[in-house]
Amino acid sequence: MNEPATPRKAPPVTVAREIDTGRIVARGGAGLAHGIPERTFFLREVHAATWHRMSPTVLPADQATVAQLAVARLQAAGYRVEADAECATATTQDRYVTDGRSIANLAAAIREAASPAEVSDRLEEVTAAHDGILAALDQVLHSLAAVYDGLDGTADRHVAARMRYLAEHRLGPITADCSIPAQNSPTAPRPQPGRARHCPPDHRPHQPLPPPDGPDGPRPMFEEPMPAPRALPDDDSRDVESFATILSEELPGNWTVHHHQHQQREDQFLHAEDVWDLNEVAAALAEYTLGADAHLTCDDGTRLYVTLHPRHEEEFLAAAMAPSGVAPEAFTGVREPDGIAVPADPERAARVITADLLPRYDIALAQVRHNAMNPTQPLPAPDAQPQQVVMTWLEDGSLAAVTTARPAAEALVSEGFAWDTASSAYVLSGDDTRTQAHAVQAAGARLARLGIATVLRAAARPAAEATLPTPPPGARTTARAR
Repeated sequence: MNEPATPRKAPPVTVAREIDTGRIVARGGAGLAHGIPERTFFLREVHAATWHRMSPTVLPADQATVAQLAVARLQAAGYRVEADAECATATTQDRYVTDGRSIANLAAAIREAASPAEVSDRLEEVTAAHDGILAALDQVLHSLAAVYDGLDGTADRHVAARMRYLAEHRLGPITADCSIPAQNSPTAPRPQPGRARHCPPDHRPHQPLPPPDGPDGPRPMFEEPMPAPRALPDDDSRDVESFATILSEELPGNWTVHHHQHQQREDQFLHAEDVWDLNEVAAALAEYTLGADAHLTCDDGTRLYVTLHPRHEEEFLAAAMAPSGVAPEAFTGVREPDGIAVPADPERAARVITADLLPRYDIALAQVRHNAMNPTQPLPAPDAQPQQVVMTWLEDGSLAAVTTARPAAEALVSEGFAWDTASSAYVLSGDDTRTQAHAVQAAGARLARLGIATVLRAAARPAAEATLPTPPPGARTTARAR
């Protein structure tokens, strides 16, 4: 038995070779005693209890040495270790602190801080632009995305896109929220050089934009055949109109319901033109042919978009719709109140929408109205251009983005858009709708970090077609006053 240098009040850890299997295993202990073997070539297994076995990648000649290293680390951490002769060692390795333990220690220090200024000092380790915890997490997510990009599974591209979305669209708000204590503290220290509180945008070196690769125009994003938009199962029995009508009765306020049955896929984009979402709902619209939707309009002007959830038959999708008649510049820097999946039970769905979606919509709407009433004064430059990118759905399902700002153009090209001379726009192919949806999400996140608004529009139609009867032929209107 090996006695630890500083005994810890915890069950002993046994490290021994099993007689029947010949494997070296570690059992017992708790907390850190589980983490140490996992960092010393032991694999975690949970059956009736948690235990660890040595990885089969360790060569037989090295197994005793690796076991002794694990024993030394456990003893250095204060655990009492019972080990076989070949695994035992009287030495201890110098104490080391794992990354997870360092973060846990930081969390404890934040909880024990006596003032906002002290909290600000602790948060420097979280928000440091180059070597902070959030910056490191950003690198981890992008690295995982690169790994999934190289895999061949059907869901791997989706996972990769999700990793990038989390890195580019979620870490920024967390960083901003972590900066609030420092901003509110009158005695908060000034940031040290190189330790900015906000992660900087992902600027790339200014390089000439790539021209078309040949006389026939831009090279396609992928060489393999692209799948068509996916359709819902034929036996899908969900009824958007009935769900939306009952939902309107459960939501607070007076709502009017307009139901739309799509005659062609273009109708889907026409009725979703104002959907205020660059996440789950936008991806569903791009990847699937949904067939129907409903607009719910409240007396106070709030508008909701409801459609089928293509991947879960027991759910619908609900999203807020952006206010109409507002200049695109007013949306600059405003985070979209992304839509949500709601249960097929209208009563439960109304509770989720009221508790989650509508509060976020109210916050975003207030920011847009503030921006509209207090427009940013442009710099006195003769060639100044509005900081916006207008993306227009074309009839063939592709997406054309128009901008004159070089940073915006570079962001578009980096996410798969290619310059098309005929349309004088950066075009994103619609052949692979899943890839298109992920590219739009990533481009929107990049542009938002640059302070550039993204505006999604349906394709312009001739004047003769633009005048539609009210309600349209495929629509039924239900009004309800509560």
